[in-house]
Amino acid sequence: MDVLEYAMNMERDGESYYREQAGRVKNPGAERFFTLLADEERRHYDLFSEIRAGKTPQLTPTFGAEARSLFETLKAEGGAFRKADAEILDVLSHGLEIENRSIKFYVEEMQKAEDPGLKELLFFIKREEDKHYSFLSALIDYYMKPQIWLEQAEFSHWEEY
Repeated sequence: MDVLEYAMNMERDGESYYREQAGRVKNPGAERFFTLLADEERRHYDLFSEIRAGKTPQLTPTFGAEARSLFETLKAEGGAFRKADAEILDVLSHGLEIENRSIKFYVEEMQKAEDPGLKELLFFIKREEDKHYSFLSALIDYYMKPQIWLEQAEFSHWEEY
């Protein structure tokens, strides 16, 4: 299996996992977060699909702005997570594992890649996966102390590239 096929499978698996979790949870905020992550994984799949088809994909980051917007909406609504739910915390922790595996894979493949276009795409996706990891970590922190966290949710450390 080549790097593109493996990456596409990994992104498709991530999308499936997050969509499944969005459909399972009863918490509307968690549903929105998991849908956002599923949509992101789909975008990554599409980027790899474009490069496989010989096209030059548009590498435009969207996740930081979308995550910020979602948190701002939740803050305006008074927060969508009312209390920590062990099941959702387990899903978030598993999401961290998925994102960590992705990050490691992209770093390894970036170092091996000879094609500049592929190398650029792998670097871009790795940075996006870093944001997903930070986002999931922040959600776990939020769950542990929701009101304080929402009041401080600035995401000023998330640069748009």
